[in-house]
Order: sequence, then structure tokens, then C-alpha cells
Amino acid sequence: MTKIAVKFWGTRGSIPTPGPRTVKYGGNTPCVSVTFDKEKHIIFDAGSGIRELGNHLIKTQKKIMSHIFLTHFHWDHIQGLPFFAPAFCADNRFSIYGCENQKTKLSKVLSDQMESSYFPVPLKKLGAILTFNPLTEGPYFIDDFTVKALSLNHPGNTLGYLITHRNKTIGYLTDNEFVSGSIKKPKTNHISCDDYNLKIIHAIQGAELVIFDAQYTPEEYQNKKGWGHSHYEDVLTVAMAAEIKKCFLFHHDPSHTDADLDKIGIRCLEIIKRRGGRMDCIVAQEGLEIEL
Repeated sequence: MTKIAVKFWGTRGSIPTPGPRTVKYGGNTPCVSVTFDKEKHIIFDAGSGIRELGNHLIKTQKKIMSHIFLTHFHWDHIQGLPFFAPAFCADNRFSIYGCENQKTKLSKVLSDQMESSYFPVPLKKLGAILTFNPLTEGPYFIDDFTVKALSLNHPGNTLGYLITHRNKTIGYLTDNEFVSGSIKKPKTNHISCDDYNLKIIHAIQGAELVIFDAQYTPEEYQNKKGWGHSHYEDVLTVAMAAEIKKCFLFHHDPSHTDADLDKIGIRCLEIIKRRGGRMDCIVAQEGLEIEL
């Protein structure tokens, strides 16, 4: 039986937040690895957390071949790539995936942030072989797993991902705004807000584990509608409707301390219990690893 390990290398949203008040849950921006049988790697996003992942891979593997799936190009999701040590090694190979359009090309966005005005080493000078693969919404077959890309409700082009391998599905849906029926609907490219929520519920139905954007509390969300992030009550509503097994709250607001996130975790467990649910709900911590 295939062993799947999911590890969080960066859980914070918007900007890195180092310091004594974020030690437990971490201050690095988004990066999550999924490893199959300790060999095949999938990497979600290249925030500042990818630096530590890279250091780990250098120490544990001689030749690294990985797939990197970027949700979008906001800086907190790509800023770590120039510091990803394995990308400087000639024997390594990385396939990079993400959305693009006529104005925004995947390779150009990543090379632009490494121009000499911003970084001393250009992308084309990296030693590893990099291939760039634009994606749109839909299923893809890569190696021996299936990837389903989902268009998410976030400013600009943004994709979420579902990885299925031998009947186990892992979801990564960050920088996404669910829509509460009781509040004003934010702008969305989807047919209707109700259809959008139902689309996500259908896509993740019965998944083993899903990582959700849950940046705000319900109170904070009232002044941040349309910013492209969700509050934890909407996340729980969708996750429980989809009957997933494990729900991880992710993309923590930079203002949220460890104490704040502890309270959010407790509150979520209370909500699940009150609604009669049995789903596991965990506030994602940097360094946390889960085996499936």
C-alpha cells in the first residue's frame, strides 16, 4: 500500500511573520509537500516555506525530481523560489504548473522576480532543469496520479488542486473565498455564488484531507468581503457538506498570534460538535506532518 505524507513548510498568508508570537503555527508563507512512498514529491506553492523544504531535500536526496503546483502569482506564493536550493543543482528536475493568460505567462512571472533589480541570480542561470506547464480548470494525468485543477474565487487567476492517487484524494484550496448566503455576495467570475460553493463541495466530496484558506474570523470578514479569503465558519460549512475526513485551516492572517489560532481551533471544534459532525479539524502548523 502506498504511503502518503503531507507536510506543512509554510502556513502563513500575505507576508512572513517571524517572531515569538508565531512560533507554534509558524511565520513562513505557503508551501506544502506531498510525498508518495518517500520518493515522488508534489509541492504546493513556493512561498518562503519552500526554502526549508529545499534544505531538507538537499540533505535527504541525491537527485530530486518534483512537481511544483502554484495556485497563483501573488508574491506570498512565489517569493521563496529564488531561495529553493535544489533549483541550483544541475542533476535536479522540476516541472512547474500554474495558470496563465495572454498578459501573464508562468515562466515570465517567475523570471521577472529574479531580475537583477530584485535578485542577483536570474532564473535562466539556475542549474536544475525547469519546465513550465500552463494549466486551466480540468483534470490532468501526471505520472501515476490524477490532478484536478479548480478555478477559485480570488482576485486574478487562481487555481486550487485535488491530487488523487489510488483512491485517496488530497485537496489544496487556498486563496479562495466561499460565500455566505446571509451576507452580501462578493464579485465572482462564477455563474452564481451558490453554484460556486456547490461546485467545490462536489469536487472535494469524500476527500481524505483538504487544506482550506481560512484567513479570517467571521467578524474580520465583514470588512474584507471580496478580498479573496474565507472565514472559518464558511470553511466548516463546505467541508462538512462534502463529508471530508480531515479539514486543515491554512493561510493564517499575519495579525493572528499563536494564542489567536489556538482559540480559532477550539471554536471550530465546538461548531463541529454542535452541528453533529465527526470531521477532524486542525489548524495547520509549520512542520506538521500527516501520514495517510
